[in-house]
Amino acid sequence: MNIVTLIKQVPDITEIKIDPKTSTLSGKGRGKHQLIQVKLANMAVNLEAGHLMTYKITHLIDKNIPCLNEASVAKYFATESVCSASDEATRIFDT
Repeated sequence: MNIVTLIKQVPDITEIKIDPKTSTLSGKGRGKHQLIQVKLANMAVNLEAGHLMTYKITHLIDKNIPCLNEASVAKYFATESVCSASDEATRIFDT
């Protein structure tokens, strides 16, 4: 999969919304627990960092500047972030 394909898929992936308040843990919404809030915040930060890396790469491509290393780093970061987020989401919402 190349970087252009990943860029095209980003809007579709970010449309997924999960409300952590719909399920409960120890009598209160899962989203009310501080540790879960931190995990969700880390997911959001990684998503934003992935977007910024993608924007930087597309800027370099538009300027015809070689950016193979940057694209490789961005792809690796995005892959690791998705794996981490899915793992954490499974842990948070597993009942």
